[in-house]
Amino acid sequence: MSKLKPLKPAERVAVLRDAISQLKKKVYEANQGCFIGSQMIDLMEHKKHIAVDLLGLQKTREFQFKDVLPSVLNEVSVCEVCAKGAIVISAIAKFNNYSLAEVDKLDDKASTNARILFGKENADKMENYFEGWKAKEEVRSKKDGFLLEAWEDLYEDPHQRLIEIFKNALDNKGIFKPENNTKAVKLAKTKQAEWAELRKPVN
Repeated sequence: MSKLKPLKPAERVAVLRDAISQLKKKVYEANQGCFIGSQMIDLMEHKKHIAVDLLGLQKTREFQFKDVLPSVLNEVSVCEVCAKGAIVISAIAKFNNYSLAEVDKLDDKASTNARILFGKENADKMENYFEGWKAKEEVRSKKDGFLLEAWEDLYEDPHQRLIEIFKNALDNKGIFKPENNTKAVKLAKTKQAEWAELRKPVN
């Protein structure tokens, strides 16, 4: 059974550096709406089936996914990821053992695994800011709703937004702190003031 472990601050930093590098090289392609893209999942499952045929299931359980990950990333035309998907793949590449026999579960467990690696609140915040949720009324009622919306406006391209999210976390030992972005904070205050003005009753 594959078991990921929470990462220490220095390990989170290393994972973020790797993820940023892969995004900049377009090895990872940021994609809203999926944890890990179907091309990557299909190729990982193909590697698993080959290993099972050659080694048997028990030996495949002992074989680590990170040992074949470089060839998988080299073979796949694009590795689509969201914030949590990028964290999980880069964490496995850098620090964690993950059985090749369980790669078919990697996408289903991406959210849970990212929460283990980076902490639930931290991983969820990165994912929410990447996905956006712009113009949803319920977001504006939340504490950081306007700040989230400001980040989406500042970084309209999802690929660049994910890089900026990871760079922000990198500056804070692996903890995403969107409130440290002064441009976003300023824009959020403007948005909140405009929204409050629109909600004033008409005399």
